[in-house]
Amino acid sequence: MKSNVACSLGCLAISMVAVLCPALPIVAQPEKSKTGSYVKVHASADKPNAVGQQIVTVFLDIDDKYFLIGNMVPEDFEDARFQVRFLINGKPAKATISYPPGNVTKEKALGPYTIYEGKLACKAMIQRRVEDASPIEIAVSMQGYPKHRSY
Repeated sequence: MKSNVACSLGCLAISMVAVLCPALPIVAQPEKSKTGSYVKVHASADKPNAVGQQIVTVFLDIDDKYFLIGNMVPEDFEDARFQVRFLINGKPAKATISYPPGNVTKEKALGPYTIYEGKLACKAMIQRRVEDASPIEIAVSMQGYPKHRSY
């Protein structure tokens, strides 16, 4: 149930990569997957400051009947970890990302990990070249499950 969700501004991104222009909101174009169909993603960005720092906020709205694996996970669960990545001109952008704390849950075999439910936001401080107005690409990796599942 792993899903990569990306966003696009001004055009439908077939490659599922987000493009974010400074100070403009974007709307998600989720991949056709189970997790992507339960989570709405959008983002907004402030204008870069005089030294090239730019705040980008990624918002998630998770369906009431669903939850996502959070950012804090055991090593064996690393592939399911919620993650946001930023690229500028196709190259990874230096970013300090503040993930929401989430709710800690425990499973005997895995130990403690976080889950995300409802509405949440991740804030990031992107460092870009001064006066660089290139679009920012945003990639969100996530894995989720129905809240009431049985095996």
